[in-house]
Amino acid sequence: MIDGNLTVYERDRMKTARFGAVLALIRDRFVLAIGGMTGKAAATNLCEAFDVQTNAWFTTQALPVPVSNTTAVVMQDRVVYLMPGSNSSCRKGETLIIHVLDTGSQSNFKGSKNSTMYGQPITRQSWAQLLVANQEFVRSQPCAGLQISSSEMVIFGGETSKSFILDIKQTLSPVAVTPTTGQLSQAGRFGVKSDFVARLYTTILYCIDASLMQLHIYQIREQTWLSKSLSELGIPQ
Repeated sequence: MIDGNLTVYERDRMKTARFGAVLALIRDRFVLAIGGMTGKAAATNLCEAFDVQTNAWFTTQALPVPVSNTTAVVMQDRVVYLMPGSNSSCRKGETLIIHVLDTGSQSNFKGSKNSTMYGQPITRQSWAQLLVANQEFVRSQPCAGLQISSSEMVIFGGETSKSFILDIKQTLSPVAVTPTTGQLSQAGRFGVKSDFVARLYTTILYCIDASLMQLHIYQIREQTWLSKSLSELGIPQ
């Protein structure tokens, strides 16, 4: 852990060493490490969570399949949507699978907040699968996204420059996604063997693709994208 003075503290060890894992922050307290690689050609479906308040890792329900080198969208501070990316394990016929984990409502978390048992309700929650049949979405194999409203997320990155809106209020299966009006002006490899940083300011989403050294800006109301290389912005590679 690194504090505001850039002091580094060693914390509790993970139970399964891995790289290329997906990370998700829940309730501003629990960091979920989802899947990833345990070796050069060995993917894992094991998941665990770190409680930043009690400095303790604990094992959560495993994914149905191994997934790595992609990212997750956290909705309403509790539901994790794992993007399929280029993982073949997330393809089912002519559809792509978004894996979903609802970590539970606040009422599930009881007892002392300083106890290592406080996060245990998460361990009882299982992954579900959300199928997407849109063929543009399937070809894109998107690997990134961010919440843009109480019920919507924008999904982007991957094999094409297209982006999509997913409304989580839908109950149909396969679920429908809506292509945005505009698309990325430069290709994006967000979260694929690189860092991925995104921030939402009012109606504008800023995304940094560290792999291709690009800043992407999404205007929510207009559904349009702008892109600039970090070198154009005076940031050396």
